[in-house]
Amino acid sequence: MTIPKKGSRRVCVEDVAYSWHIRRRPTYHQAAFQSPMRVAIEACTEGPRSVLVVDLRVSRPDNFISPHQTSVTPALIRDMVERAIALGWVPSGGPPFRMEYPLVRDKA
Repeated sequence: MTIPKKGSRRVCVEDVAYSWHIRRRPTYHQAAFQSPMRVAIEACTEGPRSVLVVDLRVSRPDNFISPHQTSVTPALIRDMVERAIALGWVPSGGPPFRMEYPLVRDKA
């Protein structure tokens, strides 16, 4: 599993570039129910890579039932990468690593 280049953004953590991506359009469960928003992160290096899949524990802003405005910023992505590495994620290879990172929900 790799992250598409189109629509992804980059962030640098400790001199390593990472690419992160949130789906442009929600899945059916993310739009119609309260399935959480997810972000995928991977290192921009040559060779094998492992994808970090982060469950944000908040519904998407385009959710039909409870829309809201919660933004994911590069600073949050940096913190997610640092926490995942501390929890044992190895960006240079291996299976996808899953992690929860609950966001505070902003009032709409």
